[in-house]
Amino acid sequence: MDKFTIYKQLLFIFGLMAVLVVPNRYPKSVRIIGLILYFVLVLLLYGTTGFSQTKIDVTELAKQYPAKTALSKKALHLKTGMTKKQVINLLGPPTWAKNETGISLVWLWNNGRCNPVYVTFNKRMRVNGFDEGREECLEEKYDALPEDQFLCSNKNNQALCHL
Repeated sequence: MDKFTIYKQLLFIFGLMAVLVVPNRYPKSVRIIGLILYFVLVLLLYGTTGFSQTKIDVTELAKQYPAKTALSKKALHLKTGMTKKQVINLLGPPTWAKNETGISLVWLWNNGRCNPVYVTFNKRMRVNGFDEGREECLEEKYDALPEDQFLCSNKNNQALCHL
């Protein structure tokens, strides 16, 4: 058991004792607020989904979905915080570009028989998410692609494509 787990358990025990044994001289509303704050703290420490207790081995996950195309192998070097120029230097110019709600910019690359590689950018035009195109590879050409209106060859879309 690591130190962080021990600290969480001690905090849980002592916090629960403090909340339950709070003297009655405090108003009921103060005790209720304290109880709510305590449980919020416990949720933050323990997590609500259980992932904080699960250690995900990224290398094992990568073995389940190996990079099967040259582009996917290059995309393994993507990192959050990269600039648009760094992404183009790594992957080449995108095939499609979109503005999506909640995301400033999405670039996608045709990845042959596998799902497209995509990169999302925040408002500062830094990478904040990506997919290396490893999840779904078919025997024939992958055809669930974005609409033609988002192609970078489309003159109306070239500004988004950084061309």
